[in-house]
Amino acid sequence: MGQIVATLVGHQIDILAIEFDPNGQELVSASLDATVKRWDARSGREISSFEYDKGVADVAFSPDGSRIASASNDSTIRVWDSHSGKELMQMIGHSAGVKGIAFSPDGKRIASTSFDSALKLWDTQTGLETMTIEESVHGKRSPDGSEAHGIQCAAFSPDGLRIAAGTDNGIIKFLNAPLEHESKSLSGHTNTVVQYGLSDAGNQIYSESANEKFVWDLATGRQIENAEWNPPVERRPVSPDGRWFVTS
Repeated sequence: MGQIVATLVGHQIDILAIEFDPNGQELVSASLDATVKRWDARSGREISSFEYDKGVADVAFSPDGSRIASASNDSTIRVWDSHSGKELMQMIGHSAGVKGIAFSPDGKRIASTSFDSALKLWDTQTGLETMTIEESVHGKRSPDGSEAHGIQCAAFSPDGLRIAAGTDNGIIKFLNAPLEHESKSLSGHTNTVVQYGLSDAGNQIYSESANEKFVWDLATGRQIENAEWNPPVERRPVSPDGRWFVTS
């Protein structure tokens, strides 16, 4: 059984997301208390705190660790300098709270999902929105004309050439990036897909709904029977060297 080596105290209410920096020396946390906090992963000391007007649902380090992106219930994404704590930009375009964000492997784009059920892509140099795929409640369609569904979460493949989007009808859709047209759908979940990640090699995907966990072969689009459940480290609260595990 894992031993508790440190307890980090500072947030006032629910912590919704935690992520280590690429070197495993620091971590960031996002909370409904409307703050993002940086911590020293070894000592447990709070390094700095970034403040919002509303709760923060997700947080992510850029691949080089120089920036932190945070997603808030105020419908914005903010990008911060991870060392100085200076706010570099705000990304404004969602019509409801933002609940998930992910950097592309090269750090040049951010994918975001929101309670408005849309998936958006953003340019991290300009802060401008570059693409939106919306849900069909109000008669909206995907770029290829097919019926769309509310998008709950998104992730880039390790090579940055594909984006996976989990929808509220249990289907995972794949988009070719940067063209962003749908290239593959994985059907099998009977409930909303709430979390998933691509393997480091980019040939498998781990997906989870409220009552199911699946591992998929991306070449065939089929579930892998009796596969080990071992999602990629970068979207789990585990340090890169595997020594540290964080819970909230």
